Amino acid sequence: MLWTWLVRRESFSVGELLMRIRALLVTLCAGACLSACSCTPSVEDSYGDADYVFLGRLRGRTWWIWGDAEFSVAKVWKRPADERIVPGERLNVEWRRGGGDCNGFWPEDLLVGRDLVVFAKRGADGQLRTSICYPTRLASKAVEVITRLREIELRLRR
Repeated sequence: MLWTWLVRRESFSVGELLMRIRALLVTLCAGACLSACSCTPSVEDSYGDADYVFLGRLRGRTWWIWGDAEFSVAKVWKRPADERIVPGERLNVEWRRGGGDCNGFWPEDLLVGRDLVVFAKRGADGQLRTSICYPTRLASKAVEVITRLREIELRLRR
């Protein structure tokens, strides 16, 4: 049954197979991951902590134990003051470094063409990273997050 789920079609790409294996591993370690990542910060707290908050369309991704997700930015709510980001610009965000930490995206959200609201921090090495503790999620599931971001944006303009 497990094998059938992993390869339920006769024709599939290696990337799709790897994504299914990762989804299975995430499911199997969910208990450990959830206990290690028992965090539910508010949108306001996440906004304050993040260096970048944006809406972007996933254009590409690399896979292995971790990878980069490349986004085409549609809307920016937060960025460093000395950095300009224009719509259509590409940003890479590292995800899922492993080791039981909370870094990254939920793997099932990382399908090319999907729109995500992303909260990210820039590491000392210059790499952008997100966390499943942030309210980073599919835009279609982020109506409340986007509403809160708009409220923050309006408050900051005053």
